[in-house]
Amino acid sequence: MHRSRTLASLVALAALAGCGGDSSTAKPAAAAPAKPAAASKPAANKPAPAAPAANPVDDAKQAAAATQENLDQTAKDAAAASAELDLPTQEAADAEAAKTITEANADAEFEKLQKELEEDKP
Repeated sequence: MHRSRTLASLVALAALAGCGGDSSTAKPAAAAPAKPAAASKPAANKPAPAAPAANPVDDAKQAAAATQENLDQTAKDAAAASAELDLPTQEAADAEAAKTITEANADAEFEKLQKELEEDKP
């Protein structure tokens, strides 16, 4: 459900971005040379018709596909990283603690754990 909402938001955002036009070719008004009104001549040739605008739906589909590819790659990377960590399960950690911590050394083990935690603080 969350994934489809995110995808729908990305599609809408890409469609809106595609409707804005290409601002990279627009020149600021201050950069245009000033022409006197009396000296203006009619254009000899009509400018070429503007290229058809990009299809916002296609742009949105491409953006959604790229986003999905990024999500898939991120998931693969995360799975590979967690596999490399080789973290024990809670049950395995509890079993190891039960073997090493006894009534006689509980205080020493507790102090050792507190020291490790203090070293990890930034």
